[in-house]
Amino acid sequence: MTRKTSTKLSTLTALGAMLCTQAALAQTQPAPASSSPGDTTKAASPAGSIGREPLTLNTGATQDAKPFGTEGTRWLEFGGLVADNFKDSVDTNLHARFSEFIATDVELGGELAGWSFNQPGDNAVGGSLVLIVRWHFLNRGDWSLYADAGVGGMVASDDTPDSGTSFNLMPRAGAGFTRAIGGSGARLELGVRWHHISNARITGDDHNPSRDSLALYLGFAIPFK
Repeated sequence: MTRKTSTKLSTLTALGAMLCTQAALAQTQPAPASSSPGDTTKAASPAGSIGREPLTLNTGATQDAKPFGTEGTRWLEFGGLVADNFKDSVDTNLHARFSEFIATDVELGGELAGWSFNQPGDNAVGGSLVLIVRWHFLNRGDWSLYADAGVGGMVASDDTPDSGTSFNLMPRAGAGFTRAIGGSGARLELGVRWHHISNARITGDDHNPSRDSLALYLGFAIPFK
């Protein structure tokens, strides 16, 4: 009788120890992720990252472009011009301009140009640098109307106009139109201006032939970052 009782106690003790061990192991296992439809609960984080979410860098996102005419925005423009005095001379150029909006809808820029002068006497080629102020007095975002004025200097390979000097001033004034094209922010530019060449009497009144022409130009402008 005593031996049977001892055997039963040993069996019960071993069974109790097994159940305790199983319970302890169950507590150390991570909870399985739910697979039921519509369950948005996230799976348990791996060891060493409890309470943290992975950091995702949205490097592919693009910033919205600032509206055209915003102060501080910069532009780079390339274009060409034809100027005719409707008498005997035609001037043409290829140019590049860098500009910045110094105030809303007000642009300040510098234009570098290479010229060809078809004129009485000897034809000539030259280069110029002109400072320009432009006001987009009607700005609708996708398009704008502007007025501008500028002045600069020009150096030519021969007297321009003929019997003048190879160095001249180039004041200008005109108006134009810009239009957004494509999705990159680029703009088409079309304008007309008064085109003037003279040396401002630096060699006297008798040696200052001048030329006034009507100029038409076309350009392509892109945002400069």
